[in-house]
Amino acid sequence: MMLGAVRKPVAHVFLPSPSEPLINPRASLREFAAVHLGKCASPAQPSAFASSSSARSFIAWSAKELVKIQKPGEPGDGVRVEKPLLDAFYPFNATLSIALAGLNGAMQELTRSGKINDFANYIAGDVDEDEDDRPPPGKPFEWDRVGHDTAVGFTRDVVGQTLTRCIEIAGKPRLTASQYAELLKHPHKAARVALDAERASGARGLVSSYRAGALVATSPTFFIVRGITCYLADVFVDSIAWYRGQMSSKTFMTNATLKSAKHAIFNAFCLAIGFVVPFVSPNFYLFVALEQLGAQYATDALICQLGTIEPS
Repeated sequence: MMLGAVRKPVAHVFLPSPSEPLINPRASLREFAAVHLGKCASPAQPSAFASSSSARSFIAWSAKELVKIQKPGEPGDGVRVEKPLLDAFYPFNATLSIALAGLNGAMQELTRSGKINDFANYIAGDVDEDEDDRPPPGKPFEWDRVGHDTAVGFTRDVVGQTLTRCIEIAGKPRLTASQYAELLKHPHKAARVALDAERASGARGLVSSYRAGALVATSPTFFIVRGITCYLADVFVDSIAWYRGQMSSKTFMTNATLKSAKHAIFNAFCLAIGFVVPFVSPNFYLFVALEQLGAQYATDALICQLGTIEPS
């Protein structure tokens, strides 16, 4: 009887099999003790480190709910996806980045050359037949400028995305499960999922929209990380131009200061817009469109009051 009383607790502190991880680095000591010292109320109860059966996927706790973090290509809602370091260079992502950079470069050249104003006047029929009253012709459209702006935009985009992946990879072993899940969370996609869940539970339209918008407004991590990485990518592109002698040191420092304000203001506007979008339609592309049209225009208007970013 005495030996049995001694052996029983000792059997519970034997180490797990070497083929299994001893403890998940993000699991709490209390949960580890609860399971491995026999204090867990139910063996079927999921824990933050109970996903050791698969080394390529895991379960994290966030807001007291079980949250699955996806790998690329795995089924799920796409809210939290653990992407590889060079995800921006995958064929689909790289093609999308080039297309967006090319569109932005073409729009910049249309604005610089004045062609977009000529086209708008032509559509509106505001064309004077009297040659003396006609506005001066616009500048010639230069395709080499479009190519340069496209290359710069693509470089800025992929560098920013890669820096974001670096932050996520570096933060994984250092953050708690809920913090890491928040780091990966995409609030625009989360708003869509939250709105569908609210409406499925019978919530009213305005209530569900408010809760979806509040989810975006209370998820600043995504916007902060995006602002930091985009700013660093911008400075990286300018540093190449400075190194090649295409930009003076004074212009480089002025750009760095103005762009820090630009990215901070832009993401603050995006955070506010993200609260409003679910009242219209929490579509991912609507978020992007309003950010690029509304937030970008408002940001440029404010930055113009502070100075000019070269090349403009």
